[in-house]
Amino acid sequence: MSSSSSPPLFLLWRLKLKGRVRLLARKARTFGGAVSLLVGAILLVLWIVTIILRSSYVERTVDPPSMELVRLGLLAYLGFVAFSSLSFRGVYMPRPELERLFAAPVPRRSIVRFRMLGAMLMALPFTVIVALFLSPRFASPWAAALGLAVTIPATSIFGQALSLLAAKTGGLGDRILSRFPATALRVIGALGILGLFTFLSFGPGIQSTDHARSRRAPDFSSPRSPRSPEDPDDLDDLDGEVLGVGGGTESGVSPWDWRSQVRPSVPPPPRTAFQRVNEVASSRPMRIATFPLTPWARAIASPSVPAALPWLASILGLLVLLFEAVARMPIDFRESSLRTSQDMERKLARMRSGQGGAGVFGQSSRAKGWRIPWLAGRSPMGAVIWVRTAWLIRQARGTLLIVAVVAIAGVVVGVRVFDQPGSGPATLALLATVYLASGIRADFRTDLDRMESMRAWPLAPWKVFVGTLLPGVLLTSLVVAGMLATRGVLLRQFGADLWVTMALVPFLAYIWTSVDNAVFLLFPVRFVPGQGSALQHTGRGFLLVMLRGLLLVGALAIAAGGAYLLHAFVADGGFGRPKLALYLAGAWVALTAILLLTLLTAFGAWALRRFDVSRIPAPGA
Repeated sequence: MSSSSSPPLFLLWRLKLKGRVRLLARKARTFGGAVSLLVGAILLVLWIVTIILRSSYVERTVDPPSMELVRLGLLAYLGFVAFSSLSFRGVYMPRPELERLFAAPVPRRSIVRFRMLGAMLMALPFTVIVALFLSPRFASPWAAALGLAVTIPATSIFGQALSLLAAKTGGLGDRILSRFPATALRVIGALGILGLFTFLSFGPGIQSTDHARSRRAPDFSSPRSPRSPEDPDDLDDLDGEVLGVGGGTESGVSPWDWRSQVRPSVPPPPRTAFQRVNEVASSRPMRIATFPLTPWARAIASPSVPAALPWLASILGLLVLLFEAVARMPIDFRESSLRTSQDMERKLARMRSGQGGAGVFGQSSRAKGWRIPWLAGRSPMGAVIWVRTAWLIRQARGTLLIVAVVAIAGVVVGVRVFDQPGSGPATLALLATVYLASGIRADFRTDLDRMESMRAWPLAPWKVFVGTLLPGVLLTSLVVAGMLATRGVLLRQFGADLWVTMALVPFLAYIWTSVDNAVFLLFPVRFVPGQGSALQHTGRGFLLVMLRGLLLVGALAIAAGGAYLLHAFVADGGFGRPKLALYLAGAWVALTAILLLTLLTAFGAWALRRFDVSRIPAPGA
């Protein structure tokens, strides 16, 4: 596994690490960057501590996962790794690095080793978090942690092997995969996982073969035996359950005449999602399919560390063999690797320009020729709305994917988790609005590279602000309203809480989006993936969530407090008119919402007016 014969690779590794550290230090010199970095680091530490504390209190009364269930989980994770790896054909590196390495006197097998070692190191934090979260649920937490520590590197090697096989020019894999876009396989994998989740939540119950045996048998140890003539009801239960017939009735039929009437058998209770997964994992075809994963499953589910040592030793030997076998695969991956780097370079360029969310998928050539209707007329503000609507429609591939995933998952969660009549619709609406607004991102962040021309538009700043956000807010509101209506149909819940929540969704979507964009205009930031800024973006996102939460809580307190005082004064005071009090309370809530929207619009217009184009960070800054 050594690559000491290729010192340029280790020099490249050392220089990249030094560059990441310098970039992080340069970003931390500013006040905003330092605060975001500090908050992100605190959140990371608190998250890890929370995982450790929650894992230490796992109930030991719950049986540890079975061997079949562990193998099924490993197979599902391998499937996800396979779909992700096939979208990177060959060896993925940034294009400048790849071109220099291909031109340098470096063996190809050393490049593959370098890539696999890098993938293992990048997966190290994920391995630690997974081990902290899952290991306490097994019989021996230390054995499970060691087993997981040798499982994640094996999946990295497996993924690189699939990428190299897909890079074989002219092969079957190349002919099949060339028909898919670069991100199509990831989309298929995500939809497959979502479909499995939906089936486990809504699928029909699986009939257990042991249901007839699990019916209540007669308790002969009881003082009153069911066969005693003094207790005919127990005999009736025995006949109905074991023989499938009924006994005595109020019409005078003898309880001993079990042939007089027939009672249909009681259907088995529906299976939960966990029971269905266990049944699938224990089936014979699945046990055959997951048999090659036995060493890893044995190591993870071992009752003690000494029992896991032989399996761990065999896995380490397999890892060495697989590592060298993948590095020595006789496949010329240079052309496929360059194509993959070009695709990723275009995707990263879109993300650097602010094209996050739906914009990451880019515009299809067919969508560029679509005719976009002028939904808001041909006024100056209508033109601003038309520009944002055209962006949403021409990004149809990404927009539809995000909407479909959030809508399906939202309906499933709304029916299975948030099924309470009162708080269920409100919680679902809040979560769906957050995910859709963050996923679609039809706002100023997508116009980062053309803010100079937008600042020169002969239009009032508040019109530009509202016109830019309005299409995304309307799309989010329509999707969330459809989710709430579907949930109401499935649960047969059409109370006043549902209609009130649907009416408040546009206000919530506008509040969430306007705060995010106003802060972005005041403190612009360019998300550059792969440059070690995850902690800073996490801290910035947390501060934004806190700001939105304070605004929502304050607005709700003002609206609810004023409505309560009005209702108490008009209905319970000297007037005694409860109907008028209800109308006044509703008017107060509507007035509070309109006032908040007006203030947020004015704040966003002020931020847009004072926006300085020279403060936009460069792509590498």
